[in-house]
Amino acid sequence: MKPLVDLWYCKALKASGKPIMIREFENGKAKVRNTNKWQWTVYDKQGNELLIRIAFQNTTGKPKASGATSMLEILKV
Repeated sequence: MKPLVDLWYCKALKASGKPIMIREFENGKAKVRNTNKWQWTVYDKQGNELLIRIAFQNTTGKPKASGATSMLEILKV
């Protein structure tokens, strides 16, 4: 299997406010961009809609206390 999208956090871009790197593949070519948030809607085996999202500066509680600045969330819509 080949990925449709790759995501990663780039510490060097933290000061820009857009440290989330996105590489999208289409027709064998990759397009790379950076942002402060990203989301994707998918469906589980039962057909329930799920929202997968990551955002910079969205942490709270223990993740934030441990130094995390971005957190992946999976939400049932």
